[in-house]
Amino acid sequence: MAAITLLAGLVFHFQVTGLPVLLVLMLCTVPHGIALGGIPWLMMSELFPTRIRAKAVSITTTFLWVTIFTGGYLFPWLTEVSTQLTGSAGGVFWLFTGICILAFFFGLLMMPETRGRSLEQIAESWRKK
Repeated sequence: MAAITLLAGLVFHFQVTGLPVLLVLMLCTVPHGIALGGIPWLMMSELFPTRIRAKAVSITTTFLWVTIFTGGYLFPWLTEVSTQLTGSAGGVFWLFTGICILAFFFGLLMMPETRGRSLEQIAESWRKK
């Protein structure tokens, strides 16, 4: 996703027109649809201890939806700021690239592997030793 948003930023920065713009924007949805879109829901359902799971998932779901709404609501403003700073809307997509890179390292370094573990085992791994 980082590579595609980087490419989208370049397309907008160099004012490419026509079919390449459509293809790059369509490609932005592919990683989300194939893999990344479901990750927050998987994380929310697996990572919270059973005793607080219902409340924690409701809070994180609300936060997720507010964040999604805010991102969509701020996109025109971000595009305007990007145009002022970089001369194109490409900066918004480069911002998304940075967020993708940070999310990658967050997942790599901070999130535990849960494959093959029960919910109880996952909950136990969060306890301080």
